[in-house]
Amino acid sequence: PPPPPPPPPPLPRRLARLAAALRAPREPRERLLRLARLGERLPPPSTALVAADGTRVSSCTSMVDVLARPSGSGSLRLDGAADSRLARGLVALLVQGLRGERAETLLALDPAQVARAAGLVGALSPSRVNGLGAMIRLMQRQLEAGVAAEAAADATPAGV
Repeated sequence: PPPPPPPPPPLPRRLARLAAALRAPREPRERLLRLARLGERLPPPSTALVAADGTRVSSCTSMVDVLARPSGSGSLRLDGAADSRLARGLVALLVQGLRGERAETLLALDPAQVARAAGLVGALSPSRVNGLGAMIRLMQRQLEAGVAAEAAADATPAGV
């Protein structure tokens, strides 16, 4: 049989710290309250998020928009918004937990690992856990498209 796939890289420090804080309570209800409180700290949607196309996460039970772009320095620029407290908490977990990280960190992120690390499996409904995965996968696709567009722009000769 083929060897098992390598384990995913560890979560970035800030994301791991937020996930541990969410996972700390034994009671799932308390975890959900912490998740909702985290969502209260999500900044209002940026103009870039409001103006961008392709930000809606299609397989979420709530209305969720996320936007991941590379910055000129190679770190992530992340924005997000959601219409429910729990979805806002999930967006805040990603936006705050990945702020300032390199683009490669988001591209290597495993949605199931994030859900397990935060103690969300069993605390959230399966559809909400799937929604977290859909948020991460959309952000990864956006970032890949942004990196590709940046590379194409860099390859275009000046003055063309």
